[in-house]
Amino acid sequence: MTFMKSNSKGVAVVTGSAQGIGRGIAIRLAGDGYDIVINDLESKKDNLEEVKKEIIANFPERRVLTVLGDVTIEEDVKGLIESAVKEFGSLWKAGRARSVT
Repeated sequence: MTFMKSNSKGVAVVTGSAQGIGRGIAIRLAGDGYDIVINDLESKKDNLEEVKKEIIANFPERRVLTVLGDVTIEEDVKGLIESAVKEFGSLWKAGRARSVT
């Protein structure tokens, strides 16, 4: 498996990122230098695409992965993490996981 080299500070997984606080956090973390995994419900797919477009337009050096799913369902959470690891490699940086909820 090969990964694109990135000047990223790390990878941030932001749930509920289609709107509101989650959206704001995702955009802020991209601006702060993190590659972003955005997640929300299937019903908010169009909103997530808008968030992705905004991040890419404002921070073209950032990589953004969209993963649909419901974080109240264990299998969806596993899929979210598996997708993030497949795309970005490890979610660990300097021996610590970073979590923003």
